[in-house]
Amino acid sequence: MPEASIYREQALLNENTAQAAKQGFCDWAVIMCFYSALHWVNYHAYTNGNSQELILDKSKYSKGTRIPTLHDLKFYYVEKIVNEDSKKLRDTFQNSNNKNYKEKLEEVRKLQVAYESLFNASMRARYLHYLTTTSRAHYTSQNIEYFFNNLEIIKKRLS
Repeated sequence: MPEASIYREQALLNENTAQAAKQGFCDWAVIMCFYSALHWVNYHAYTNGNSQELILDKSKYSKGTRIPTLHDLKFYYVEKIVNEDSKKLRDTFQNSNNKNYKEKLEEVRKLQVAYESLFNASMRARYLHYLTTTSRAHYTSQNIEYFFNNLEIIKKRLS
């Protein structure tokens, strides 16, 4: 089993590659932002003793049952973090009508939104999901900083 530090190192390498791809290769910048985010999820799981949650054990599933993908396991893990953070926030703010609570809860939920956004953008870039043009042309016309902002949300919470 790899050490957690290798996931941190790979996340940073992927982010650097994404930065380098910004000019002229926006499609690859988006893909690399997602792969950086994926490794931040791995890093968090391994540093918090949760690595088993990201390992697929097919023997747990009966025949005919849909077996989750490794991507599914990462989605579940991110959702778990958001749920745990939300619970801690609820416990801190006994009154959920508190304005600060609602703002902080929105911040907590950004992690899941950011991860899903990068995953979907990466799928679009790699497989041309819902595109009628090349992914390079598509992402060149997009605000590429949006994807880097999503990566920063993930990096900030999971590093």
